[in-house]
Amino acid sequence: MKRPHKVACSSRKGGTGKTTTAGGLAQGLASAGHKVALIDLDSQANAASMFLRRVPKEFRVEQWLLG
Repeated sequence: MKRPHKVACSSRKGGTGKTTTAGGLAQGLASAGHKVALIDLDSQANAASMFLRRVPKEFRVEQWLLG
C-alpha cells in the first residue's frame, strides 16, 4: 500500500501567497486524478474562500477548533 504524501506551505510572514500556492497545488493534483485534502489553518483568509463564494461558519477554522 502506498503511503500518502504530505506537503506544507508555510511562512511566518503574511501576504506571501501560501493559501494561493496551496490552493493551486491542490487543484492541479486533483485535476490530475489524485485524492487531495486541503487543510488551511489561517483564520483570516482560509482556502475555503478560494473555492466557495460564501464560506459557511462550519468551514471556518476557529469555529472548528473551538468546537
